[in-house]
Amino acid sequence: MEAWISRRLRVATRAQQCAADADALAWISQPITRDRYREFLIRIYGIEAPLESAFAMTSGLDEWVAGARRKLALLVDDLRALEVPPDRLLELPRCAIAPFRDRFDALAWAYVLEANTTNRQILARRIGSRALPMAYLAAHDRSARKLVDGVESPQDATAILEAAFDAYASQHRWVADAAPRRHTNVAFRR
Repeated sequence: MEAWISRRLRVATRAQQCAADADALAWISQPITRDRYREFLIRIYGIEAPLESAFAMTSGLDEWVAGARRKLALLVDDLRALEVPPDRLLELPRCAIAPFRDRFDALAWAYVLEANTTNRQILARRIGSRALPMAYLAAHDRSARKLVDGVESPQDATAILEAAFDAYASQHRWVADAAPRRHTNVAFRR
């Protein structure tokens, strides 16, 4: 059964999640090549690596940090399989992510990253049997929902929701700005 706060976040951020799905799918809307897939994963690494660091600096998120590190390790493994040398990872562009102001910022980002699981599953199906490494795309984690669902105060839920709008907007700027094809008419306001 979906908790009230998860339902509130899902409903309130539906347009933003649709835009996130479109951003991810724009990378493979053309014929999928090894190079295009590698560029997509590099872009994802550029946002998830600094986020993992920001999560690690936030107290009370040990379970989430462990999961984020596992997923980041899978992403690095996939990039290495796509011939991105480990030392090159340090040179890749990264999204500027400031330390979270509070736990609610962190929970919002955790929720947004977890919500991306759906578009990752779609990407994995679209890529199919093309002999591309997909350990990162296949990784699923629901620990963010557990953390968010543990919030009981309506004021705290509102703080997470506000931060989620900001997280979606930041993610959109990062992923869409480098996408091979952009979409239009995307709503990021409430």
